[in-house]
Amino acid sequence: MNESPYNASPPPVTPEPEPVESLGWLDIWGYAISKPAVSTYRELLADPKSQRTPYLWVGMALLLSYIIQVGLQALFGVSSFSSIASQMESQLGPFGSFLGTASLMSLICCAPFAAVLGVLGYIISCGVYHLLAKIFGGTGTFSQVAFAASTFYVPLTVIMAVLGSLPVAGPFLSIPVSIYMLVLFAIAINAVHGIGGWKSALVVIIPVAILIILIVILFAFVFTALAPVLQQMPGNIQPFTY
Repeated sequence: MNESPYNASPPPVTPEPEPVESLGWLDIWGYAISKPAVSTYRELLADPKSQRTPYLWVGMALLLSYIIQVGLQALFGVSSFSSIASQMESQLGPFGSFLGTASLMSLICCAPFAAVLGVLGYIISCGVYHLLAKIFGGTGTFSQVAFAASTFYVPLTVIMAVLGSLPVAGPFLSIPVSIYMLVLFAIAINAVHGIGGWKSALVVIIPVAILIILIVILFAFVFTALAPVLQQMPGNIQPFTY
């Protein structure tokens, strides 16, 4: 005997997936730099904010860092601007002080251009890391690399600007932060591409090593080209011999 359609059981209802709660930007940045692990960055990549392009925040961090550096270096007197401004004020009086202030304002006005160039450099860096990770068998995307890297790049850039502007100890304090940023780059690459720790480390080390070699070659070339001029200077500076 066939069952009546009125007695048929209703089809099962598939529960809708619960929406993933999105973290605030401050929480994301703090989480990224305080818990350096592959699982951390995979959780951040699952955040809804990972679908957004991070370049605005990168640009704002670079803009803020530039202003911080100019302001703190002028305040502490560790930049060439401070010595030039003090000389102008001592020689020209109030008018020199005005020129020194105008010079500072011109430096601050250059901040947007510095931020744009910094964002381009960030995109190129992420692109190089992404291509190397693909060569090593990575499966992630460029947008994932850019977002994962931005989660620690934004806060550490501002921190480095503050530390680097401190007198005497500033450059030395920035070195461990720079190294930590490279370590986080490797962790983020591994989280995105899943190529393992050693390959991710090579992805970061190879461009840095090439850059260092190019700088050394450029320095040697410039020093060799200027050797005749340096020999004629007081003290008779001798060039390197190869």
